[in-house]
Amino acid sequence: MVGRAKNIASYELSELKKKAVQRYLDKLGKPGGEKKLGLREVCRAISDDHFERTGHRIALSSTTLARHVKGGQTIMEFNATKHHLTPEEQQKIVNFAVECGDRGFPLSPRRIKQHAEHILKCRLGSLALEKGLGKDWATRFINKHHGELGRYWSRPLDDKRGRAVNPVTKEEYFNLLKGCREKYNIPDELVYGADESGLQTGIGSKEYVIGRKGASIVHQQRSGDRENITVLPTICADGTCLAPAIIFKGQGYQTKWLQNNPIDARLSYSKKGYIEGEIGVAWLEDFDKQTKGKAAGRACLLLVDGHASHYTHGFLKYA
Repeated sequence: MVGRAKNIASYELSELKKKAVQRYLDKLGKPGGEKKLGLREVCRAISDDHFERTGHRIALSSTTLARHVKGGQTIMEFNATKHHLTPEEQQKIVNFAVECGDRGFPLSPRRIKQHAEHILKCRLGSLALEKGLGKDWATRFINKHHGELGRYWSRPLDDKRGRAVNPVTKEEYFNLLKGCREKYNIPDELVYGADESGLQTGIGSKEYVIGRKGASIVHQQRSGDRENITVLPTICADGTCLAPAIIFKGQGYQTKWLQNNPIDARLSYSKKGYIEGEIGVAWLEDFDKQTKGKAAGRACLLLVDGHASHYTHGFLKYA
């Protein structure tokens, strides 16, 4: 974590330099009878203020401040000109990470990087980075926005415990559910729920996840490693059901899977035997096709859990 602390300190130094420049310029505009502070006095005053608030002393150079007063850029400002994402795009990612964390589905650094790469691809098309963002991009991004984002070790939960975290999250969930149904006037016949089930050989592993600064992010719901197959049934609140999806564990498609399929299940495969990003989007497209006739132009509500495949950029965009 030494690198993270070093990066955060550099952001603090850059912000203090900006405050010092602004204070010096403000004093220059004061009436002639009021004493104007010199560069060294401004540096000392800003440093003292920061020390009183944080207990951490950061020294400022009057020579550097003089250069910035004349229009020179800070290192942070210079580096900002080289950023792949615009400030607005960066803020959207920060807001999305905070929202996911608040709802109990915190993003991992890898997921944040995937969302950033998707934004670049949408904006730049063929001009987007061929190999994507660097392997340390997410770490630098999180450090840069340390005032809004915090980093935590997630604690994996099994499904039953994950559905019963605490009364506060339950209340928030039902408030969201009620508000959504009222806003779009969704009847029971258009409310669907889906959840994966399969053979589980182990429990999930912990990893770094990102959420609101200072929040108590603790759980990331997952189902651990699965073996052989995953079944994804979808039922409706009116008692009907859709054709389920089955994901086999394998390196390629096998024609024998088509045998004995009286319920017209949708078949797919993945290396580990459970739903992944592209499969999740394909499943959602199929859900749309199966429900479109019944919906007849009305909105459908699909309830899913916090599995990572349910809040990829592609899944949310199609939804």
